[in-house]
Amino acid sequence: MGELVGFLACTMSAGVAQIGLGLRPDRTGRGLGGSFLSAAIDWLDGRFAPRELTLAVAAFNQRAITVYERVGFRTVRTFRHRTNGAEWDFVEMRR
Repeated sequence: MGELVGFLACTMSAGVAQIGLGLRPDRTGRGLGGSFLSAAIDWLDGRFAPRELTLAVAAFNQRAITVYERVGFRTVRTFRHRTNGAEWDFVEMRR
């Protein structure tokens, strides 16, 4: 109890919630992503009622992309982003 297992960050602008979220690495691959994401969306809907949700995910993170697609996110574009000392392909998704 009281153990951090994930995070949710949100920035609201003009009714759009830009979110960032993640599970602790040792909690991934256990089928928890969908329920974690659904709980985050339910909380955001109750607290801010956004008309749209957006997120960005590393293009190589296919497991996360699959989870996002299962709850209704769709790819809107890909882009390059510099992080952790290198440039990576990212996918922007919206719901």
